[in-house]
Amino acid sequence: MKENRMLYFFEGLGCVFVIFIHKPFPGNIGLAITSLARFVVPFFFMVTGYSLYKYVETSQYIVTLKRRFKKMPV
Repeated sequence: MKENRMLYFFEGLGCVFVIFIHKPFPGNIGLAITSLARFVVPFFFMVTGYSLYKYVETSQYIVTLKRRFKKMPV
């Protein structure tokens, strides 16, 4: 499958903004960056979920999940 470099770019950008939430900048610029970073968190989850979709749809993943569910204590 062909790599989607733009998707990787958005994942990286989302990671950087998540870091900005945990280490905010001072002043009004910091407030603007933190506000933008809070918007990026759901976007980061969407992009990451999209990139993991091809992995989740494999038959090996389904077999692994079934094996893990059988091992779970009730």
